[in-house]
Amino acid sequence: MGIKEYFIDNKIKRTLAENLKNKNEHVLAKINRLAIFVDNESFFNKGEFESLKDSIKLNSTHFNILTYKEKNENYNEFQGTIVTKKDFNWLAALKSDAAREFIESHYDILIDYTAADSPIKKLIVAQINASFKVGCLDDNNELYDLRIKVDSKEIAVFNKELIRYLKILNLIKK
Repeated sequence: MGIKEYFIDNKIKRTLAENLKNKNEHVLAKINRLAIFVDNESFFNKGEFESLKDSIKLNSTHFNILTYKEKNENYNEFQGTIVTKKDFNWLAALKSDAAREFIESHYDILIDYTAADSPIKKLIVAQINASFKVGCLDDNNELYDLRIKVDSKEIAVFNKELIRYLKILNLIKK
């Protein structure tokens, strides 16, 4: 483990502990602001976005999308904020103002469509200010409030299960 990874790992642990302390302050309510986290390996696309938007019954202004890219690739299917590995300094502090603004804004729910397999992606998920976080079932039990056991390639199944649980929790209209 390099020094940057060490600082990232420590920052993830501190952020998760702080989130746990502050968890009681956030009350689950109907969804008004939704954050989506994708990367170039995500199978979430514009068609899936339109389907999700229709199911949740919110317009595009209620959704913010953050795209993570390993390096400055051309991939950006969504008009949203982009963050790369280079946007973090060696102390794991975010240098990008746009990404920092995205992460610090409050959201009712975060939907993570990435496989949080890198320390940077875990750090981003941990830092996003959301009352409720949803992701695929993986080894990161502490990152999410709801984990759905679906292959990350099966976005339609993931979204169907997500909508079902959001209705059960009374976060969206039935």
